[in-house]
Amino acid sequence: TLMMLVMFGPDLGLGNSSSVPKVAAKVNGEEIAYRDYDRAVRNISSRYQSQFGAAYEQIKDSIDVEKQAMDSLIAEKLMGDFIAKSELTASPKAVQKEIAKLPFFRNSGGLNQQTLSQFLSATGMSAVGLENNIKQSLAQSQLTGLLTDINFISELESKAVFEHRNRESKFRFIKINGEDFAAKVNTSDEKALKDFYLEKQEDFRKPKSARYSFVKIDNKEFEKDVEVTDEDLELEYTDQRQNGRFRIPAQLKLRQIVLKKPTLAKIPTDGDEATKKAVEAKNSAALKVVQDRAAEIQNKLKEDDADFIALVKEYSEDSPTKQRDGLRSPAPLKSLPPQLAQAVRSLDIGQHSETVDLPDGFYIARVEELTEERVQPLSEVKPLVEQSFRASLAGEYASAAAEDLLSTWKASNLSLSEYAAQNSLTVFQSDRLLSAGEMPNNGVAGLSKSVIDYGEGKHLIDITDLPFLVETLEVKESYIPELSAVKDELVKRYTASKRVELAEARAESLLKSLTTLESSTKSSPLTELAKQENLKVEETKKGTRTTATGELFNSPEARRVLFTLDKENSLPDQVFQSGENFYICEFIESQLAEGSDFSKDKDDILLQEKNQAGMRLFQDLQESLKGSGDLWINPELDKKTEVL
Repeated sequence: TLMMLVMFGPDLGLGNSSSVPKVAAKVNGEEIAYRDYDRAVRNISSRYQSQFGAAYEQIKDSIDVEKQAMDSLIAEKLMGDFIAKSELTASPKAVQKEIAKLPFFRNSGGLNQQTLSQFLSATGMSAVGLENNIKQSLAQSQLTGLLTDINFISELESKAVFEHRNRESKFRFIKINGEDFAAKVNTSDEKALKDFYLEKQEDFRKPKSARYSFVKIDNKEFEKDVEVTDEDLELEYTDQRQNGRFRIPAQLKLRQIVLKKPTLAKIPTDGDEATKKAVEAKNSAALKVVQDRAAEIQNKLKEDDADFIALVKEYSEDSPTKQRDGLRSPAPLKSLPPQLAQAVRSLDIGQHSETVDLPDGFYIARVEELTEERVQPLSEVKPLVEQSFRASLAGEYASAAAEDLLSTWKASNLSLSEYAAQNSLTVFQSDRLLSAGEMPNNGVAGLSKSVIDYGEGKHLIDITDLPFLVETLEVKESYIPELSAVKDELVKRYTASKRVELAEARAESLLKSLTTLESSTKSSPLTELAKQENLKVEETKKGTRTTATGELFNSPEARRVLFTLDKENSLPDQVFQSGENFYICEFIESQLAEGSDFSKDKDDILLQEKNQAGMRLFQDLQESLKGSGDLWINPELDKKTEVL
């Protein structure tokens, strides 16, 4: 087990601080520690920050990370209890194999005592905690597999899925543009504007912000200060070599003769059988001419006085290599086209291959030179190793220097600008108040957020291992500006909102009229309505639910509803919105997409449908366990943390 690899302390969390609760929740009487909840919140936040970058600050309230974290922990606990009762488990060997697959270990030279310690330290987990998590994950996979296996999907059901996926449909539509209603919005109604402002005032809120100056302590400036010994370089070289650096793969130098394939005529798909056969015969004849020339070259190569270079000059049609007497640039075997690599793999120097059929032509290759795979010795890469070693430790030197600078700066009672001038440091200053998501010139992402979190004063802030001396000059709390200060923006938003409302009302009115026409006309009700209202009717291109394009299909609801229609001139009973525009639609026709073949897709569809059915059963099981579980959420936590 992992305990045999390393003994590690308890999960890292927020310790015994009296400012936070020790228990975040209870599931059937079993506690969820606050440190686990806190870690889950931070992990989910980190994933979203990586995904959305600076925009995360604007959307984090709508994401509700705390709720997601609590729900996942409760679901994990409930499912763990269920799996334990079901006696599903995983062997220690399977657990260790699964841990070794984690990206951290794949990128760190594999699973061993050192890399495991690094992983546990970085994640704040214990060895036992990691082992239990992986064990539960494997057992959960077993459970999902069992739920998948009990499902039976008939061929009839699979065929229905196939036809639904591959049926290309075409629709006609009337588009109501929201922008066309902008002129109809009354923006002089001060009361309406004020009411809109009061309703939407949170949308105008300005975030907390700060104005500050900073000095960036560049790690690179300290690389020269790092002390390096021969032993250090030897260890660094060994570590990098074990991680796959400095390995030069075997290089193969080939000389080749290339005969280009002729451009073949396209075989018609809608012609008669005789025409198709005639085209195929013509193509075969053209290919045979080239194949006969390749056979002629092979016969000449069998002669005792065969001169490969002379044959290159006489026959080869690949201009770049022909100019070099057929020589290709040296390359690893695995970089060659697979068929060519297979043909030359076992050849000795001076031997030539059989004719190799590749997409662009027929190749005959001779091995000219073979360099075995080798690892560069330290003597060849010493400058690279030394630079890498210095870079790895420069951050520690920079941090130590930054601590000293902070101490002397605070003692000096000087501003950062004054202190920087006295010590030949470059100081930068934000020219205005910056919110958490904004980055100053010459700064880094996340600096403004940290400055706001620290508040006013003199600070040393580390951002992605880069130290910054920071002086916060001004902090402004979040506030909602007066209506007069945002009047122009208010009018824009009010107009945008109201024009969409007017466009939607118009579209709904037309749909109501269309419903009346549907029962009174045998032709297209939508076309008849367009004539009456002097509106333009447009048509979509044919497409399946997944391949249909156009603004209309930016609406997921339109994709979901429209592709359930199959009767000519049938109408959905709703209007579809895409951006500020609204669509009233009508079905025209549908047919299976050209080239679709149920016999080819049947097995894949059966497997996909079984997997989806198994996942639905798993989700239903989770919901059932939540519904029957005895759950308690600590009321001291954020109020919005509720179980989904």
